[in-house]
Amino acid sequence: MIENKNLLLYSAEKSVNAIFKAGAENADTEDVYFVVGTAIHWMSDCIDRIPIAQIKEEHKQLFSALRFANNCLKHNITFENAHKVKRFGYPYDYAYDYGTHYNWISLDQVKISEKSENQRKNYKSELEGKNIAITLLEILNIVKEYYDMV
Repeated sequence: MIENKNLLLYSAEKSVNAIFKAGAENADTEDVYFVVGTAIHWMSDCIDRIPIAQIKEEHKQLFSALRFANNCLKHNITFENAHKVKRFGYPYDYAYDYGTHYNWISLDQVKISEKSENQRKNYKSELEGKNIAITLLEILNIVKEYYDMV
């Protein structure tokens, strides 16, 4: 049984929505760093409460990639931001392209220890270059499925 799962899901969902809001408002770098880091942290907390034995093989790499991003934000000084800004010029592809989007950064310039190599590979295959808000929303939906089973 997962204790306080409703509060965890609420916090994760609210933090992911804050990323969408930051994009709509063209928030400054510090605010984006905060909302992205907060969402990654809440999502990691949600994942950490899923019993390991219940995690499906198809989700292990994705969860590992997110844990890697969380650990890099906390411990790796060369991983200054999880995001890069992507703004769109004319013509817009309404409604998807309106506003600012944040994508997972490339790891090409980030120093990674050898013990984290597997997680780095998972990050590159599961997250790198993709839209942060959308991938976190997808992960949130996966987490909700696990929480419904527990």
